Formats: sequence, structure tokens, C-alpha cells
Amino acid sequence: MERTKKDCPAENRRYRRIAIAVSCMVLILAVGIVGFGLTREKTQKKAQKINMADTEAKNVWCESARFNALTLSEDQKINGIVDQYYKDLAQKERFVESYNNIKVYTKNGQYKDTYVAFVRYGMKIKDIYTEVPGLETLFVAKDGTSGEYRIDKEGLDEQTGKFIKSVAEHEDVQTLLTQSRNDYKTAVESDALLREALIDLKNAYDSPQ
Repeated sequence: MERTKKDCPAENRRYRRIAIAVSCMVLILAVGIVGFGLTREKTQKKAQKINMADTEAKNVWCESARFNALTLSEDQKINGIVDQYYKDLAQKERFVESYNNIKVYTKNGQYKDTYVAFVRYGMKIKDIYTEVPGLETLFVAKDGTSGEYRIDKEGLDEQTGKFIKSVAEHEDVQTLLTQSRNDYKTAVESDALLREALIDLKNAYDSPQ
């Protein structure tokens, strides 16, 4: 794999996209949560979505690791929108064949019908046999108008962002994070082709343009 960027510009662009994705995925594994867009300007919009104006709807002890344990989701509506999210994501990325073995773990959010979802998956890169284990954090809330659940990736207010970070520090979430790190390490060590590809991708990404 000694071809230069100039030799195969199209292939290099493809690998660069993979490198960016892998870099983001490793960051997720290292930190435990994705970066959410936190803007005070969108706070009102979010409040309307999940209808949390009624303070009585606030989940008691939601910040407690003891009373807000990490649970494998059996809610078909939540699991369904998460599955669709990853199907749509795979279609947008040319280098990803699919996201497989999706498992959704949830903690209650601060308000009724809101959840912090920690999602484990195997990312299948095209032309690479071994799937790359990943862990992503999603915020799931019921739409106040339609009654349907949706995934909010942007526009979360500062308070929600702090809450997500706080529950990500819970011991059960950290255990899940450790398992994901170990799975990632095992995958890389078990597949020489994947290992070589990741090294080449990192070098291509780090090298000057």
C-alpha cells in the first residue's frame, strides 16, 4: 500500500473519509459521548418538542447512578428509530457498507419521555471483512406534537448537554465504554488487513496536503 495520494486521488478521498470517520469513532470510544451542538438559541425549540414546560414531568433521581441504571432497551419505538438512524447514516457514507449488531442502552433523561441512549454497533467498511466496534451517544425525545420519538443531535441546550455528560460518568456507562474499547482493540489485533488499513488511513489523514 505504497501508492501516493497523487497516484489515486479518488481512492485517497475515499480513504480520507474513512480516516475522519475512524478518528471520530475512536474519539467516541475515548470520551464516551459524542459532541452535541449546544445552543441557547434553540432551547425554546427543544422545549416545545418534548413538552417539558410542566416541571411535574421531571424524572426524579435521574442524575443518580443507583436509581437511573443503564438498561438494554426493549422499547420497539426507540429501537426502531435508532435502527433507521444508522440505515440512513450508512446510505450517506460511501465507505460504510452497513451498521450491524446494534444494541441500544438507555438512561432516563431529565424529563418524561426523554432518554440518553448509548448505542453499540459494528461498522462494516467496504472491502474490509472485520467490523469496527463503535459506541455512540444519542438523545431521544418524544415529539410534543406528533407523539413520535425522534433523535436530537443538534440544538440541545446547555443544561441537557451537562446532564448527558454527567450520566456518561456513571459506573455502568463507563463499564460499557471499557467493553467497547476492548472490542475495538480485539478487532484491530485480529485482522491484519484492518490494522494495515487503519495505519495507512491515519498516516494519510495526518500528512500535510
